[in-house]
Amino acid sequence: MKYLALIAVLLCSGCVTKYATRQYAVGGFTLIVTEQENIQRIYRMNYGIDIPYIGGFCDQESRVLFVRYDKYVGGQPDFFALGHEVWHFYELGGRFHK
Repeated sequence: MKYLALIAVLLCSGCVTKYATRQYAVGGFTLIVTEQENIQRIYRMNYGIDIPYIGGFCDQESRVLFVRYDKYVGGQPDFFALGHEVWHFYELGGRFHK
């Protein structure tokens, strides 16, 4: 629930981005695909850590995956980052890189 306001801001934001933030309901979780800068900002706001080249992250509690757009193939998620986050989500239980 803590992401609902943030997602609404991202979806309605007037910032200049190449692609609009998209949200998908997928098998019991929500996938948010957005610009890398948005993911970095969300991660920094929620965890207090700045990771300059973060490609995505998962929030196990809220059941939300954040993934950046592919910087080489326009308009689609970075599937490497998506697979990485799905691995954390299901196999590792959201334990990140511990």
